[in-house]
Amino acid sequence: MTILIFTACNRAEHPVEKTKARQSRIALKKGEVVTENIFSYYLPTTYAPAEKLPVFFIFDPHGHGELPLARYYSLAEKYNFILVASNVSKNGLPRNQLNNIIEQFFRKVSFSISFDSNKVFVMGFSGGARVSSIAAVTYPAVQGMVLCGGGLAYQQLIENIKSDVLLLVGKEDFNLPELMNLDTLLDNKCRHLLLHFDGHHQWPDLLTMEDVFLWAVFKMMKNGAIPVKDTLVRNFLAYNDSLFKNISDMYDKKMVLDKIIYFTNTLMDITKYKQQIRYLERCADYKKEMKKFLAIIKKEQEQEQSLSESMLTQSFEWWHATIQMIISDSSQKTLPAMSHKRILNYLSLVAYMQSTGALESQRNNYAGHFIGLYQLIDPDNPEGYYLEAQLAVRKNNPKAAIAALKKAEDLGFSDFDRLNNDLEFMPLLNTVEYQELLDKIRK
Repeated sequence: MTILIFTACNRAEHPVEKTKARQSRIALKKGEVVTENIFSYYLPTTYAPAEKLPVFFIFDPHGHGELPLARYYSLAEKYNFILVASNVSKNGLPRNQLNNIIEQFFRKVSFSISFDSNKVFVMGFSGGARVSSIAAVTYPAVQGMVLCGGGLAYQQLIENIKSDVLLLVGKEDFNLPELMNLDTLLDNKCRHLLLHFDGHHQWPDLLTMEDVFLWAVFKMMKNGAIPVKDTLVRNFLAYNDSLFKNISDMYDKKMVLDKIIYFTNTLMDITKYKQQIRYLERCADYKKEMKKFLAIIKKEQEQEQSLSESMLTQSFEWWHATIQMIISDSSQKTLPAMSHKRILNYLSLVAYMQSTGALESQRNNYAGHFIGLYQLIDPDNPEGYYLEAQLAVRKNNPKAAIAALKKAEDLGFSDFDRLNNDLEFMPLLNTVEYQELLDKIRK
């Protein structure tokens, strides 16, 4: 597969390398999120084919391209970026299919929308982050990649990264250790930075994502692609100087300093910030906090391994006691509490994957076991009850299926199309309760 990527990199021509103003093959709309066949897009109201704007190619782990665009279109408007997101790329696809999807995505967008081929960035969340890493290596025109809550698609990619890399991960995200490790592995490979934000395994919040757009804008300034905007740089510094003063956590303070240096190096004199980092790194409190944090991360990974291996060997009584203990220790904002939240989020993912895997392979007894664990670990997640409803139909228990679907709806399930098109629920189609539930979710 690496050879295929090298071959792609050595092609004489790429869809992103010779993008010119042209007549679109789709009727473009500005100022709104639009979903086409294989991709969704947002064009700022300033968009014009002759105006070469920067672009983010975005990958969602479930192929819901409209979701990140709906979250971040205001930033695209503010900073004058085009956003395009794949509706086809999603978790679970083989590498060769992903390569084809990426190529088709870039080619179709390049054919339909005019953008500046020297201002191309890629971004993805979770499995979408891994796909964006393939895209960044495949297309040399990519200036930077943003990996949110997920790392590289496969380890060999690290030797071929040419673009800058920005890593984002929630403090409660079970992939935080992976992103920390990747941040270290990227040393001496490329310019890179790891940023944490308050959140779990999710697309970052709007304030965190604004840093992504500023990072891209500042990079274009450094490259001479756009004029240096002194006011924008000064406002960034003023905000982060204030942030630094108001943060008590030593690790977070260093992260703010690292961000200032990474974002504004060559745009301004960063000597004082480098001095602050050197002082911080010599500080006994910082060394103590870092040692504690790394020890917690190590213990966390060991616990995750042990608990995931116990999913088939321990009783529900044992799991109930264990989960309650973890939950009781995760209510604070301390480092151990954040670790316990990451463990819970990790176990939720493992239980979900085991549940869906058992259902897909028709191992209904195993499915029942893992669905029960899933609900125990993540009781407020409607997905566990949706899966329970699927299993209940298989066991010819329509009453239990309806009850589980109602519970899922109570917890926030609202995907009408998924429920309406799910063949598992064909036996319920003619029941009054199922139709009433569909009508309720449709509204």
